Amino acid sequence: MNTPVSFPLAKLLKEKGFDERCISFYDSVSNQQINNAPLANYNLTKQSVSIPTISDVVMWLYKNHKIWISVDPEIDTNTWFHTITHGKSMTAFGSYSGPIEAYEKGFEHILNEMI
Repeated sequence: MNTPVSFPLAKLLKEKGFDERCISFYDSVSNQQINNAPLANYNLTKQSVSIPTISDVVMWLYKNHKIWISVDPEIDTNTWFHTITHGKSMTAFGSYSGPIEAYEKGFEHILNEMI
């Protein structure tokens, strides 16, 4: 998904070592989110936070921590769940109102409990 993650999640990613190039960032000097910026790693400075897309985070988690997360709809409901796979361990969580919420809650769980 090309949807940017929330700012609180972007800050948590920075704390956990996210260091990929992004086209969005939060500038604490101007207190603004800057979109469609030149592709760069904005986590290298103290006054900015890179805001990656959901797909950026999925790939970073896999590349750096061998953790895969996927999101699927519940059958016959309007809710979504995420599945986290790490090694031979797989865990599923739900019920979320949409895929973006399911991904973000999954990322928070991984960053707070697994990394």
